[in-house]
Amino acid sequence: GKNKLRYVAIGKVIEEIRHLHDRYGQKYFVIWDDMFIANKGRIRDFCEAIHREKLDIRWDCLAHAKMLDLETLTLMKKAGCKEVQVGMESGSDRVLKFINKNTTRKELQERTALVKAAGLRLLIFAILGLPSETEAEMFATMDFIRTLGADWVRISFIAPQPGSQFFTEMSKVDPRMDADFYLFDTSKPCNNHTGTVTEKRFHEIAMASIDYIDLYNRGKIAIDFSAYFKKRKLRKE
Repeated sequence: GKNKLRYVAIGKVIEEIRHLHDRYGQKYFVIWDDMFIANKGRIRDFCEAIHREKLDIRWDCLAHAKMLDLETLTLMKKAGCKEVQVGMESGSDRVLKFINKNTTRKELQERTALVKAAGLRLLIFAILGLPSETEAEMFATMDFIRTLGADWVRISFIAPQPGSQFFTEMSKVDPRMDADFYLFDTSKPCNNHTGTVTEKRFHEIAMASIDYIDLYNRGKIAIDFSAYFKKRKLRKE
């Protein structure tokens, strides 16, 4: 079917890991698959295979907050997992619902806390510039980050990817979608698709968010984003 999820056999995954480990000495892996732990039986088989094959490896993986539970996370840690990376995206329940994220602020707080409880590092992904997002909601997203206690945060700016529904919808109102590849780069603070915030104001908030996250990741900031933005603005004035 159209939405059917197909998996690579665990035996094949382990075979590829074994090849990279034995031939090239690779000992750290990042499993870049946001559905990796969707099937609890499959992740259990994966962890058991690591033990059975006596693979001396460490690994990180992606996960949707809704998939996280303490039993599975504990199993993953025993099998060498070091970090779980979760897409928070927004700190606004309205925006989370609008983008069909299928989670809430409350659930994000509860489920990401399980990652820390299992003794794993937590990396959070956040996005600014989402359609219909207001300035207040962008600030809510940045302030929400601190409440999750993440070890690392990656901030990006929404970019419509060719083939996605978002790209199709944006192409109807913005002819640049078919010509300007720069608009597909999620690291560019010019990607303002909010429809609610001016380009100048968005760029100001975006640049401040990049600096704030850099300070956060280096353990150099002890205030929330709203307070940081206000102090930053006063310094520039």
